[in-house]
Amino acid sequence: MRILNFVGKYSAFMYLTHVLLIVLLPKVVYFSHVSVLVFVFFSLSSLLVAMVIDWLQKISRYDKLRMALLSIVNQ
Repeated sequence: MRILNFVGKYSAFMYLTHVLLIVLLPKVVYFSHVSVLVFVFFSLSSLLVAMVIDWLQKISRYDKLRMALLSIVNQ
């Protein structure tokens, strides 16, 4: 369950970035004709990109900015 919880935390970002990887880097993503290797590479690269996005949101304090903007809009 720990692995699923960890991946579930980043699943939305992984979903959003996998299309970006397919469009921008098709020759890198599909480097092999072995589907297992492509799946593992795709999963790991999407997870890595999702973790970087989450880290960038934390250091930029994205949640505080979002909540501040929402409080201004809701007034």
